[in-house]
Amino acid sequence: MITSGTLGVDLDRASWTRPLRRISMPDWIIVVTAVLIIVNGLSMCVGWWMRSQSLVQWFADDTPIHFNTAVGFILLGIGELGLVLRRGNLVNWAAGAVLAFAGAEMAEWILGIDVGIDTLLAAPFVGADALHPGRMSANTAACFLLVGGAQILMSRQKKDVAVTTTAAVIMKTIAGGIAFIALLGYVVRLKSAHGWSESVGMGVASWSGFLLIIVARIAALWKRDLIDQPKLPDWFLPFLGTAVASLCIGLIWVFNSPGARPFMADPTYALSARRISVTIVLSVGALILLGTISVLVARHKAILALHQAGELRVQILKRAEAERELSLNNQNLARSNRDLEDFAYVASHDLKAPLRGIDNAAKWLEEDLRGSLSDESQNILLLMRNRINRMEKLLDDLLTYSRAGRTDTAVMDTNVRNMIDNIVQVLSPPAHIKVRVEGDLPVVVTASAQLEQVLRNLINNAIKHHDKQQGEVVVSCKGNEDVMEFHVRDDGPGIAPEFHDSIFKLFQTLKRRDEMEGSGMGLAVVKKLVEQQNSSISVRSEGDGKGAEFRFTWPASHMADEEPVNA
Repeated sequence: MITSGTLGVDLDRASWTRPLRRISMPDWIIVVTAVLIIVNGLSMCVGWWMRSQSLVQWFADDTPIHFNTAVGFILLGIGELGLVLRRGNLVNWAAGAVLAFAGAEMAEWILGIDVGIDTLLAAPFVGADALHPGRMSANTAACFLLVGGAQILMSRQKKDVAVTTTAAVIMKTIAGGIAFIALLGYVVRLKSAHGWSESVGMGVASWSGFLLIIVARIAALWKRDLIDQPKLPDWFLPFLGTAVASLCIGLIWVFNSPGARPFMADPTYALSARRISVTIVLSVGALILLGTISVLVARHKAILALHQAGELRVQILKRAEAERELSLNNQNLARSNRDLEDFAYVASHDLKAPLRGIDNAAKWLEEDLRGSLSDESQNILLLMRNRINRMEKLLDDLLTYSRAGRTDTAVMDTNVRNMIDNIVQVLSPPAHIKVRVEGDLPVVVTASAQLEQVLRNLINNAIKHHDKQQGEVVVSCKGNEDVMEFHVRDDGPGIAPEFHDSIFKLFQTLKRRDEMEGSGMGLAVVKKLVEQQNSSISVRSEGDGKGAEFRFTWPASHMADEEPVNA
């Protein structure tokens, strides 16, 4: 299917209201030409109605433009506009009327009859003494038939658009050749070149109108199919051959005609005749040269297009290879994660079994030797059981870290205030430490289980490491519909700046494990859960006994409709 600016028209998407800003440059060439043709035809009609000889006969020795010829040009202009607007019905109506008028006129010439078409629309006031007053010339009728037929071809949807386009181009080119021969006839004053009969010929307005229509259409096609496209169109070589043949035949016939020789030999016109001849010959040569250059340019564009297509194929192949490699890496990562989970299960289950056995053996030994063990031996057994318990806790925390963010990742409505109340109830902080909420806490839609684990670990960490007789842990939150920022601060011993990075690493504690029970996994789990949400966590503390504050961001798909809960 050919879009606007071509010789074919997509009628299914036709529209009267197509915005002018969407008309392409080739279409603008056709639009301007069609408007000029219509205006010229209307001016000639006005000349007939006003009986103004200057409007219907441009020169004294020129053939007058008859009323039916003027109407024919108006219809051709409307047909060209219909092609640009992709209005097939308009094109068929206008071109069909042209074919009807021109066909009737041609039938009168061929059959030698008069059916009244000549004076049907207007009575002639110029050339009324002619053999057939008001009748258009045969070559004018032939051009109307060729151009009108080409317009109808252009308005049809065909499976083989290239054939239709080529046929329409050839028809218009032949019409252009007839008009060009008429032009030469006026140049050398050879009546048989611009009139196929003694009574009437093709006027200046007629052959100039036909040449304007053909040149505009070819220029539009030239821009679209030769400059903008990386290929040589199917219509180009037939057009070039038809145009060159028409020009050469016209030149040979006109300048070798006995009727033109007196003009060529007349000293008055000899110099201008030679100049005109050289100009025409150069024009033909330029047309051939331009055609050759166009062929070479189209071939070069085609090569570039193939090269670009090859590069695009290489890029696509590289992208496909990268996608396959990424898929393989994802599979390997998933397998590694499964292996890690399997290891974590083994660590939490199989490795804990012998620890329980050792712990049971220590209890049995203590029960059997009760009363006979020295204080030192009892302390050793107690230390051994404490180390066993610590090892079990370490394995549990290791399992928790490996599974952090992998289970229960559902996003749901979450009342943060209720969540913190539940956390405090489960942790059961000692009476001298208060956990309170500062400000409003939102009701959001987020990964509830992961957020609860982060807040629980931070609150528990603050309670566990508090070293004063009285203390408090404060939780607050601020943010918008997309991101929340939580603050968890305490008034405990604080954390020295040199330890701010290390506290988030695995198995890192700031106190000896004999002084404070813990595996050093809590903050590592917090950091992992936060980063899995594409968020961040930081700590603010000087480690001078003035406490510490943990700040972390957390995504929320949107704030829920509930009112915020007051502290």
